[in-house]
Amino acid sequence: GSLCVRFVFPQMSLEGRSLWLLRIVPHGVRHLLLSKLCLYGTLGMLITEGLLCLSVNRLGVPEPVRWWLALVGAIGSLTLVGMTVGFGAWWIDPTAQDAARTVSSSQGALVLVFMLGYIACVVAALALVWTEWAGGMVRRVVIASVGLAVASLLAGLTPFVKGLAKLERFESA
Repeated sequence: GSLCVRFVFPQMSLEGRSLWLLRIVPHGVRHLLLSKLCLYGTLGMLITEGLLCLSVNRLGVPEPVRWWLALVGAIGSLTLVGMTVGFGAWWIDPTAQDAARTVSSSQGALVLVFMLGYIACVVAALALVWTEWAGGMVRRVVIASVGLAVASLLAGLTPFVKGLAKLERFESA
């Protein structure tokens, strides 16, 4: 999450002076934002899944839990990237020239707080699933998984859609 806030969040603001170019590009901001989501989502998933694979092998995690963790890692990575790309577009500062200033701004701090809140939800779901799985309560595992999926969808999609709408207004202005 902190990597996303540090490197992905400030990108739209740093590219703000070049936004006028998007008016002449056929695909525009929608393609730009989706490309960022795909690229950084893939990189985030590679990092997360690599660390998860290493961890579950060293800890001897049971096979069904490994698959669940792999799915949570992939969804979590995409959600974190969706949040940072979306918030970066939603709270764009076209005059920004320094990534460190953008990250240390009030918007950067708020993005970090949102990310930590989402990560706390993921950790709570992981703890719940781990204890319930060990006790054989599969129904609660399903409920926790569905809850985490809905929270991830809302946390990742809401800022992304808001950011896309703001950039489309920039594009048409």
